[in-house]
Amino acid sequence: MALASIGAIGSPPADLDLGFAGTPGDMRDHRALLAAGFGMPTEILDRVMADRLLDDPNAGIVVGRVDGVPVTTAMLAMSGETAGVYNVATLPDRRGHGYGEAATWAVIGEGARRGCTHSILQSSDAGHPVYERMGFVDVGRYVQLEGPPAT
Repeated sequence: MALASIGAIGSPPADLDLGFAGTPGDMRDHRALLAAGFGMPTEILDRVMADRLLDDPNAGIVVGRVDGVPVTTAMLAMSGETAGVYNVATLPDRRGHGYGEAATWAVIGEGARRGCTHSILQSSDAGHPVYERMGFVDVGRYVQLEGPPAT
């Protein structure tokens, strides 16, 4: 999906505290949220979402907390003027409160602050209506192949 022009950025829910990752502890929270939100194996996350991302000038990771508890996360991966949105995950028991949308707006806004003019993402079926409401449009479809379930 694509957002052709980054305009007004949505406001987060009042109970959500959004902050950009700056410490290894923030990265641990990001990885834990991805594991809980997507069921991703932690051993893969530890390698792929390494602390060195904190120093990458083309990346940014936001972690949203409610009462100090991490509940949502998203990642910005910039390429030229494109703000790529990745790893949007919210704890299953915290979905439906606008936290994932707020995390998405946060990374889009950070991309705009860094010079991006538009944004892209790959949507899950569950996220599709949220992203449409935010102004994203479909620009293509792809087939995702998955292996057999782990036993």
